[in-house]
Amino acid sequence: MDDLKDKLIQYKEITEQIIASVKEEHEEAFVKLLIQKQALINLIDASNYESDEFKKVSSELKLLEQDQTLIKLIGEKKKSIQQEIKESKDKSNALTAYNRNFNGYNLINKKI
Repeated sequence: MDDLKDKLIQYKEITEQIIASVKEEHEEAFVKLLIQKQALINLIDASNYESDEFKKVSSELKLLEQDQTLIKLIGEKKKSIQQEIKESKDKSNALTAYNRNFNGYNLINKKI
């Protein structure tokens, strides 16, 4: 059981680091940590621990709540990035329309 608890504590620490990397927008650290987390998940899965033992330790460490926090944070970042892309696209469309409408007009060289 101590082996499982050690692995789940490591899992929790990696998840905390992932949350920090998402908040600080460090993409490289995020990807590396996800790879580490998946490797740890594979190691735990291959160890064939009892499900009751796993549930007990994971609930003690509140892993589910932590993972839900991570999912919520990633969702918020995703929405924020989508909004930035939309605003950028709107600005680009406005600039294109402006340039198209005033293309060919040279106000400086016109006689008044």
